[in-house]
Amino acid sequence: MFYITIVWAVIYLIFYHVLEIGDRSVDEYKKEFDNTWTKEMDPNYQKADVLGTGYKGPYYYKPTDPTNKGVVAFMPAAEKPKEEELTKEFTALTDAASLGKGKEIFTVNCVPCHGKLGEGGIGPNLTDDYWIHGAGINNVVRTAWKGVPEKGMISWKQLGEKNVLLVSSYILTLRGTNPPNAKAPQGDLVKQ
Repeated sequence: MFYITIVWAVIYLIFYHVLEIGDRSVDEYKKEFDNTWTKEMDPNYQKADVLGTGYKGPYYYKPTDPTNKGVVAFMPAAEKPKEEELTKEFTALTDAASLGKGKEIFTVNCVPCHGKLGEGGIGPNLTDDYWIHGAGINNVVRTAWKGVPEKGMISWKQLGEKNVLLVSSYILTLRGTNPPNAKAPQGDLVKQ
């Protein structure tokens, strides 16, 4: 087992830090903030350079100032994720096929927080006339697209614009269905 560990460490070092075939932890970190990031496209990308003048990776660098201030000054600033705004206007889909597909997406992704019938749970009730982030198809699409991170709702942009429109259109059909055990109204009353 001891020798297997040594062989594994050598393979790991060559794979990630010499040939740089795999993504290092710092690369994975950058991808978490920007899923379009690649080391080939990043002009500030630092190669490991294990065999040259020493490792230059930011997390293994020995700063001249060993205090937290010195370490923090060396750390790359967290990159803010790029905001992808949906600025165009949408029209709610009303045909049965689209609403059926929207219901499927809702069942898979939205039920845990909004309930099977949209009655609310962790998330708000989607069946009443109260809206926290605005009523209407454009507000529902943008809320699903951007998410509400401060309240724990993730962005659903990974579903793609078409699927977000499908599920948003389905959500609008839940209005006025009066499911049992509906959550108390939240947000502003909007009569449509």
